[in-house]
Amino acid sequence: AGTVPSTKFIYHLPRTNVLGFFYPMSPVNSAVVRRTWGLYELGTQDSTTFAPDLPYGPNFEYEEFLECRSYIVAVLGNLVLAVLFGLMALSSTFRKIVERFLLYKPGQGPDESRFAGPRVNAYCELVL
Repeated sequence: AGTVPSTKFIYHLPRTNVLGFFYPMSPVNSAVVRRTWGLYELGTQDSTTFAPDLPYGPNFEYEEFLECRSYIVAVLGNLVLAVLFGLMALSSTFRKIVERFLLYKPGQGPDESRFAGPRVNAYCELVL
């Protein structure tokens, strides 16, 4: 438990129709979630530290991905991400183009109203 899940080319939640592909922030986010899991598990063993009433449990697993509608979109999404990250790693010209036209300057960004309302779909599976 608490191990790092392997990166998959196509994600599929069991007993659902939910498909997805790699999310670039998932390694960072899952490290935070696994650290929290470890702290909660440690807290359940030591009565002097805070532990939530319902810790994640010893068989907790966490995966994060970008949801899509079909296998074709999942494959294409992975390929696009691979090409973009490859170009970012290998081409300083491509990095400069991305910085100039796609990234916000410090202090700028989208309007706050764009962030109103829920934007995350979370799926949980309870295994006993």
